[in-house]
Amino acid sequence: MLALGVFLALGVVVSPAPAQAVTTASAESAPVCNVIQVQDVVVDGVPTARGALQVMPGSAPVTVRATVNNLSNAAVSLFIRASAGADTPLAREVRWEAVRGADTASGVLTDTAGQSIGTLAAGGTAEISLTLALPASLGNEFQGQSVDVSVFLTATP
Repeated sequence: MLALGVFLALGVVVSPAPAQAVTTASAESAPVCNVIQVQDVVVDGVPTARGALQVMPGSAPVTVRATVNNLSNAAVSLFIRASAGADTPLAREVRWEAVRGADTASGVLTDTAGQSIGTLAAGGTAEISLTLALPASLGNEFQGQSVDVSVFLTATP
């Protein structure tokens, strides 16, 4: 059995020019931000005794769903990135995909650039779904390993 330790941290980064405001939160609490708000975070999966979520190679992914609200009076472009706490062999294997309506972004946990998931209108609300999965071809050398996952949502005017 391969355990993917998803110790989830949500991060909201608002990039006005040139300063940045950063807020992080665990999946149990909502981040506080004056431009966008992430709320109603739901993580599908049953945690292990150590608090990790298990993902088996080729099995159903772990899914995180959240509602994003644009609290400003201007449209913002949204970018998302899922990353690992460290560049490990397992982190290079974990695939993620974010879906917001017709917009989709995907990568592995070692990707460093945020990917566009569209524009959110002033005062608008959007549902974002993020899945984490392992390929069916993953070998036994990864058995028992875990990786911390952080999800960052960036809003730019």
